[in-house]
Amino acid sequence: MNSDGDTSALDAGNELFHQAYRGARDGVRQQVAILVVLPNALALHRQDHRQSMPFSRPSFAQAKSAAHIAVALFALTCAEATGEQRRAGVARLLEHIGAALDSMQGATPAPLDPEIAALLEICLSFARVSREGIPSERLRAEFASQAGQRILSITELATREQIAALHDAAEAIWRTLSPADQAEIQVVVVGDHQARARSLGMQYFKRRLHEESEADRRVTYGENISDEEEAISLVATRRLDKRVAQAFFGDENRLQRDVLGDAAARCLEEMRF
Repeated sequence: MNSDGDTSALDAGNELFHQAYRGARDGVRQQVAILVVLPNALALHRQDHRQSMPFSRPSFAQAKSAAHIAVALFALTCAEATGEQRRAGVARLLEHIGAALDSMQGATPAPLDPEIAALLEICLSFARVSREGIPSERLRAEFASQAGQRILSITELATREQIAALHDAAEAIWRTLSPADQAEIQVVVVGDHQARARSLGMQYFKRRLHEESEADRRVTYGENISDEEEAISLVATRRLDKRVAQAFFGDENRLQRDVLGDAAARCLEEMRF
């Protein structure tokens, strides 16, 4: 057989690998309960059944938005921002801040916590000054310092409420699990940024399942995963990879590392730069 034929045969074999792998992965995904931690809810998948439990508290989203408003004001008033950017951006933020503060007068959609309102008042004062012209560096520094203290305060407050809500939802989910499911459940915390070991969801479930922070056995961060189907596929892929790695290399974590990484390290040790 010529080289083209050899290549075609190998390519065809590689395609069969992908088909076989997908089939095996689809079978693996049915073997364990999978809990997907979404930004505002827990989604439990067992066999073909799904159970959802919302947990987000309004204060968490309010605190995040208030902090972003403060940072937006700081960015809009930096030297790199154009005059038109600053004027248009500050004008829009003034409207949003005013509307948010007005919401304190009623109970809908949700009254602001006094700490969040205090941060918005600081933002309101700075925005009014910035609307008239570029604020001095001293004024910007004072604003950032005052806002920073408030942001840390509301972050602590909102995080406590969010963890309490997450715990209540997790407890409700756990009550539906058999002891066997509790012992084997896999957790995926979805996120759109790089893996963050200190994210709220990661920390909570690492502690709940008594897993070391650096371990990656039952709790994992789904980097750039935004939906439940991708999270479930991630768990199935990891479990199948562990099985293959143990069978082929005697190390279930071998495929968790770059397949070429160990060989590359040895090759590079022989090189001189």
